[in-house]
Amino acid sequence: AAANAAPDPNTITFAIPGAWVHTIAPATPLPIITTPVTIDGLSQPGAVSMAPTINIDGRFMQHFASNATDDTPGTYIGLAPGFEVVASDVTIRGLGINRFPGPGVFVFNGTNNVRVEDNAIGAGRPGVMTWPSNNMGVWLNYGTNHV
Repeated sequence: AAANAAPDPNTITFAIPGAWVHTIAPATPLPIITTPVTIDGLSQPGAVSMAPTINIDGRFMQHFASNATDDTPGTYIGLAPGFEVVASDVTIRGLGINRFPGPGVFVFNGTNNVRVEDNAIGAGRPGVMTWPSNNMGVWLNYGTNHV
């Protein structure tokens, strides 16, 4: 929410004390990403590529539908996604993303330059499978220059 309110691109970094995997399990849908931002799970001390130490777990949101009623910007039609992106120039990196009712990441039509990299989608702590986000990892709904 703070990154959305800022006029310039932001970077969200992590420095949660303690070793191993840290799970963030939101009880309500995450804010829709409406401005350029980098969410960098690899910033967590001890994080390494393809072994996320920050796990975003949507298990408590299984009953949430999306806030959508039609196909308008900022809305995913169906069950709530983990990350809903309506801004261009967004990077989501180095996270475990799982158990959301909708896709792990939903990139809305008309966005450009969205990077979803070095994440483990549909996996929990290293070596333990959970279930993928409604059997959809990343849903790119058009746009250009996505990675």
